[in-house]
Amino acid sequence: MQKATMKKNTGYILPDQEEKASYLQKNFDEIAASYDRFNDLFTGGMHRFWKQKTIRKALHGLQSGTLPSRITVLDLCSGSGDLALGFARNEPERRVLALDFSARMLGVLAAKRPTEMKNLNIVQGDAMHLPSEYSGLFDVVSIGYGIRNLTDPRAGLQEAFRALKPGGMLVILEVGDFSPSWIEPMARFYMEKIIPILGRIAQGSSHEMYDYLPTSAREFPGAIEFTDWISQTGFEAVQFERFFFGASILYSGRKPL
Repeated sequence: MQKATMKKNTGYILPDQEEKASYLQKNFDEIAASYDRFNDLFTGGMHRFWKQKTIRKALHGLQSGTLPSRITVLDLCSGSGDLALGFARNEPERRVLALDFSARMLGVLAAKRPTEMKNLNIVQGDAMHLPSEYSGLFDVVSIGYGIRNLTDPRAGLQEAFRALKPGGMLVILEVGDFSPSWIEPMARFYMEKIIPILGRIAQGSSHEMYDYLPTSAREFPGAIEFTDWISQTGFEAVQFERFFFGASILYSGRKPL
């Protein structure tokens, strides 16, 4: 299969689809300890605010019939688990499952989880192949900065749809395309030139994952196209909201009753 490439911009080439899962698993393990520090540098800490908005969007859009204080949440591509922790915090009757394929990223989440937080379970798994018993089990499926990392994002959307109860909410936070158009050259310069520098600061050394981020972001569909993908999966009331001109985009959709 042909490689997607941005060699003319960054010198970095994305992995083949056949190699993508193992490549990302290995490399996320390698940067796990510095991942939160990088996100704070990359967004100036704003990612924490955007994640809180993502949680509120999920809760406000629910029509599954479950009380918000008692919902079940599946956080896919959970990484270091900010969304999972946000859903679980101060809500002991909620049941939150954080799933990711990187053991070391989940180790970071486990270290962040307060000892008294008994309603958050952590599982190593594949968002592309969820267990059959997950079907129709969850009120909310969330994905924070992970959908573009899947080998087949469309198939990942289908798995999220399957896991939701009727009336359940999908919320996805992802890096996106920039708007208005005049800001794109500045934004691309930041993504392609500054992010690798911030990665070196966070990591203490250079690492190719900080070239992967801007490259994969540029290759990922724009907001309009990706909302079409969500709608074509079967979701209704599909929306998107840009944060900071598209540095991140919040997508949402509801599984029909």
